[in-house]
Amino acid sequence: MKIFYVSMLMLISFLPIQAQETNPLSKPYNITTGDWFSYRLSEMIRINPDLSALTLVSYDKEQDLIIVTIYGGRNAIEGIRSSRNQKAEGGAKESLLKWCEYIESIYITRIEKDYEVKLKAEDFIVIYIYQKTGKEIIRMEKGQLVLPK
Repeated sequence: MKIFYVSMLMLISFLPIQAQETNPLSKPYNITTGDWFSYRLSEMIRINPDLSALTLVSYDKEQDLIIVTIYGGRNAIEGIRSSRNQKAEGGAKESLLKWCEYIESIYITRIEKDYEVKLKAEDFIVIYIYQKTGKEIIRMEKGQLVLPK
């Protein structure tokens, strides 16, 4: 009788594992520090009333960078540039610099304090996109403002 119970227990314990393997939402996922830090940044942005633009934050494992994508409106891109060779000016640049300042002064400091990990501005790419068209206006990458080609 004991063998029967042990066999049944083994069968029952095996069934959920079998079900998990067939359900993609139950598949185990190893979260990385970059994943966690990008999640923390998205939460910090969500509760900050000064950062009201629609924003997505993700971690790019291949580049080992946290990507912050800001979707801004028309008011923020007025007068950005008159030619491709001219530096970006106006609302998008100011907005992008505001976000970069927040990341450097608040977020990086908080991560260092909470997790004893020293991040740099170069660990982030901050992209400003005009939300109506989905086109990139300007980005901050490796500490440099970059206009799309």
